[in-house]
Order: sequence, then structure tokens, then C-alpha cells
Amino acid sequence: MEKGEEDQLEREAEIEFARRQKALELQREENERQWMQYEEAAQRWVDSERERIRLEELEALEEARRKEEAKAEYKKRLARRGGLRQGGRTRGGKR
Repeated sequence: MEKGEEDQLEREAEIEFARRQKALELQREENERQWMQYEEAAQRWVDSERERIRLEELEALEEARRKEEAKAEYKKRLARRGGLRQGGRTRGGKR
């Protein structure tokens, strides 16, 4: 081969190497971008699950409070009508 042909082949090899390096760099950047999107989506999911659980806990507390209020109200109504008896006798006890 002549010197010019060798130089041409070397330049083409360098260009191909640079092209491959650039493609690898672009792929790394794309992978990093996708990973960041994945992390952000995962964090949003975790945050939304925490909020959902918090709201469920609040709802359960509110439901328990409503039940306690309903029990207290029921006892008041029974007491007004004389339904609650004082003493040790309970429903279903010995007579």
C-alpha cells in the first residue's frame, strides 16, 4: 500500500472510532436520563403511597371517633329513657 492509502485508512479508522465513542456517550446520557426518570417516578409513587396510607389512617381514626360518639349518644338516649340500670346485673345474667 502506498503511504497515502495508509493515511486514508488511518483517518477513516479514527473517524469510525470517534463516531463509536460519540454513540457510546450518547447512549450513556440516554441511559442516565431514563434512570433519572425511573427514580423520579419511583419517588412519586412512594410519596403517593405514603399520602394514601396517611389518609387511610385518618379515615380509620375518624371512623373510630364516630363510633365512639354514636355509642355515647346511644347510652345517653338509653339513660334518658331509663334503659340503663345501675348495679351489677347485666344482660343474660342470673335472675
